Amino acid sequence: MEPSPSVSAAPASLADAPGAPLENVTEESSSLGREIVSGLVGLGVTMCCVIPPVVHLITGPLGPLLGGFVAANRANPGARG
Repeated sequence: MEPSPSVSAAPASLADAPGAPLENVTEESSSLGREIVSGLVGLGVTMCCVIPPVVHLITGPLGPLLGGFVAANRANPGARG
């Protein structure tokens, strides 16, 4: 019995697989450096996502104080002041 035309056979090697890299995959090529760089990139993205909430946590309570200070310095006292 022959397989149906819609079923394809498995690729002969990793290089024949769809989406495979153009270079030969060998066990000699070290991926440790790439893994370290990927980890550092992930750490950088995480730190960039953590910074805004921390800044807002610290500066949020100071907002009314700073706003009142700026508004008080810009306002010109009128006849009542």
